[in-house]
Amino acid sequence: QAKSVFSYEAEVKDLVQNLKYNDQKWLALPLAFYLAKLCQEFKPHPEEVITWVPMTNLKKLARGYNQAELLARNLAKVRKQQAVGLLVKPQSTAEQNRLNLKEREKNLKGAFKLAPKVTKLPAQVILVDDVYTTGATVSECSLVLKKAGVEKVYVVTVARAV
Repeated sequence: QAKSVFSYEAEVKDLVQNLKYNDQKWLALPLAFYLAKLCQEFKPHPEEVITWVPMTNLKKLARGYNQAELLARNLAKVRKQQAVGLLVKPQSTAEQNRLNLKEREKNLKGAFKLAPKVTKLPAQVILVDDVYTTGATVSECSLVLKKAGVEKVYVVTVARAV
């Protein structure tokens, strides 16, 4: 199940891009309150953890942070839950925003792996990302988590492309 707070247009697009590209990390906390409201619609589970869509170490180093991780960690604070990096992205892939649906799916096939330090997986995960466009990214991440043994994956994003 995937839910988004806003449509990815106008002011919301500016907000997300400021968080993502203009080092306005402070935006993650107020946006996390909106994400927390969305999470109320999901069936709670005592073994639930919050995680995020990873980026390669190189990209994270270049940007200085992963906006999805900032959102997830702030969401965890708001919900008084644990945020855990369950996934990694070992290799770079082409930028998704330049690809169509089929190309996006092919581009991300096998791009995500379970984080090496993960020894026990929770029964339920809330997966956080900034924007839901075609669903290719969160689908691939969810697939990795489900294959590893997670029973239920809920996805929350700040915005959904229309």
